[in-house]
Amino acid sequence: MIERAARGYVLVVSLVPLDASTVLFFTNLADRVPLRVVGYPGRIASALSGASAVIFIRGLFEFREAIWCARALGIPSYYFLDDNFMLIRREPELYGRFYDRYTDERVREKLRGFTGVLLATEALMQYFRDARLHERLVLYPPAAVAPMAPPNTAPRTLTVAFFGGVHRREAFVRHVFPAVCRVAEDMTVRLLAAGFDEGQLPPAPQMEIVYPPYQQSYVLGLQRMAEYGVDILVHPSARTENNAYKNPHVLINARALGAAAIFSNAPPYDAIATAGIALISDNTEDAWHAALTRLALDAQLRCDLKTRLADYCARHFSGDSNVGIVDEMLHAHAPPGALTRLGRSIVAAPLLGFARVLRRIKNQFQLV
Repeated sequence: MIERAARGYVLVVSLVPLDASTVLFFTNLADRVPLRVVGYPGRIASALSGASAVIFIRGLFEFREAIWCARALGIPSYYFLDDNFMLIRREPELYGRFYDRYTDERVREKLRGFTGVLLATEALMQYFRDARLHERLVLYPPAAVAPMAPPNTAPRTLTVAFFGGVHRREAFVRHVFPAVCRVAEDMTVRLLAAGFDEGQLPPAPQMEIVYPPYQQSYVLGLQRMAEYGVDILVHPSARTENNAYKNPHVLINARALGAAAIFSNAPPYDAIATAGIALISDNTEDAWHAALTRLALDAQLRCDLKTRLADYCARHFSGDSNVGIVDEMLHAHAPPGALTRLGRSIVAAPLLGFARVLRRIKNQFQLV
């Protein structure tokens, strides 16, 4: 294998460098392969100078100047995606208008000149193939974070946690929260409602509701949840076309928290229904109540699910294939020599500045 010092590094550019996508797919691997993660715009100009290749996470149009600059500097560029933005754009009531520009035609045009596209699931790869968005597609799954839960040595209140995005809150409020309240009629329950504002959920007898403060950092958010000791992680899904293209990486969250998990009977989690690593529930209050009650009353079942989940994560989310993919990039793209690095460092910042000025002029005259 090429020595690390001789093979440069792969630059990873992220709009939100502490989010789950950046951490699970890239930051987790930085101690195994030379990956350098930077936020955008941040120190992108200096980071480009020594890069063998660059990966742009999720954003395409948002990284317009950086993509242009990397191309002008002759740095091979890759794109990474773990959601189907081309379908998400059709559901602004769930996701907002941020993804409006991600039509098949515009994405295909924007990806011209990219060396390859890294995709989180086989389903996403098939969509890209069918739409002919790029000719070189690479499967790139997430890599698990380490377990964070402290040893459970003392009795505690049954703790249920919700740690999901905005688009999952409606399903949680409609189906899961009433089910948790019903469980609390028979035993004391503590609910960790991450993402909700203090007092947003109505109080219920025998239930303590904790509102963990918002954390920009995915890892820190998980760590703060783990400190409470989580018995059951609930992860309801809204009906959305994008679900079928997602990776079941919330299994990693459950493993990190030391929790047994319950998922909605919907993609991508319906595919693991027979794996014995989590419970799957229909999206009704009664179904969620039945699943919650089953786990609440059966500590051995929770333990069994967690044991099998740990094995599943070790097999499916080891990060080994990702390390191989990054190694292939480094073998394919020679590290820049000293003169190249110097030249890049001199011209990168002016190039980025010129690109930004050009964009402002185009926008002013409505040419884009």
